[in-house]
Amino acid sequence: MDGWVPPYGYRVENRKLVIDDGSAEHVRWIFARFLEIGTGTELVREVAKRGIRTPRGNRIDKNYLYRMLNNRAYIGEAVHKGDSYLGEHEGIIDREIWDRVHGILQESPPEASCPHTRQHAHAAEGAAVQARWRAAFSPPHTRKGGRL
Repeated sequence: MDGWVPPYGYRVENRKLVIDDGSAEHVRWIFARFLEIGTGTELVREVAKRGIRTPRGNRIDKNYLYRMLNNRAYIGEAVHKGDSYLGEHEGIIDREIWDRVHGILQESPPEASCPHTRQHAHAAEGAAVQARWRAAFSPPHTRKGGRL
């Protein structure tokens, strides 16, 4: 587990996840507030106003927020190769709140800021669409030592 950062709201003791009471309260607030407002954009602003930061001291952005809202560790589960199992750790969020949050997320999934990023997985395919949207273009390759 060296170099691994546990999910926000947990710390590692004896190679196990243990709830960190201070940051776990932030996690509970984030889930509850998301249920109230239903939007990650506004929630990120409120998180910043409260001064809540990642364990490494970075600001919480929408990507981090949505990863939190989708992290099954918060309901006491562990995920391995895409399958979810009951974990050895205690959950911070109860299943009812989790299900309600995911109901909102399924109704209104987070969208990327630029239309091509959510429609095209391949960079070259996205680049062509990017020109159509007249967005700034950066090539999907680089050259180093004569190699493409």
